[in-house]
Amino acid sequence: MKYERITFANPQELSLDSARELGIVEASRQDYRAHRIVAVKLEVPENIKKVIELFKEDTTIVQVCMPAGICSASYMHSAGLDFLDRYVIACVNVAKSDFTLKKRRLAVRNGWEDRETILDIAAKSFSRDSRFRWAADMGPRDIKNVLSEYLDASYASEDIVFRGYSKDDLVAFLILERIGEEAIIRLAAVDARYRALGVAVELYYEALEYCRQADIRALSGRVSTSNTSAMNIYSLLDARFSQAEDVYIMMAK
Repeated sequence: MKYERITFANPQELSLDSARELGIVEASRQDYRAHRIVAVKLEVPENIKKVIELFKEDTTIVQVCMPAGICSASYMHSAGLDFLDRYVIACVNVAKSDFTLKKRRLAVRNGWEDRETILDIAAKSFSRDSRFRWAADMGPRDIKNVLSEYLDASYASEDIVFRGYSKDDLVAFLILERIGEEAIIRLAAVDARYRALGVAVELYYEALEYCRQADIRALSGRVSTSNTSAMNIYSLLDARFSQAEDVYIMMAK
């Protein structure tokens, strides 16, 4: 199994001549154990059965991402897919956000030191995240391996890491990728023992401050609507939420 940094690759990589006609925007395929997982970003829900037919010969798991809506849900359910999660894009206009941090509990540092601890926190925080858990039989070790490859890809891309310490203990991190005048929060997590203290906002604030100093116009992230903590933090930063997408999954075999 090899982790692809871009969740959905060009559909032509799968030799799908009819991709555009079916409304497939992007697609990727990867192998894990006995599974072949296909992830598809689809714009035309009416074509879902044709899309499944296209992949069913050599696929065990199909994951479909598409614009949220009752119409989309109806087509997905009729094709045998189960709802997995809903994501939105949270976007902060850096120049207009006046958020300031009133209290600090963490000492925040930059850089990729303490990578093993970052991995441990991530593995415990994202055990059910659809980005890293594609199959029901994936255990903690499997998910940790996937996350390890994710972090390797992030390190190779020279993403920025903010690490939060309580005394000498690393208890939180946030990974930020800069693309031109936009910065994207790729991953953020807090040790379970410290979540109730609300320390995550300190790392988001550091990301916002970085953007202010680097003349970055927008700070954004793709966040699950079920992650109320992250949604609340983005709201504090005066983020606007848009582009709601639902993720569905089915076992093809």
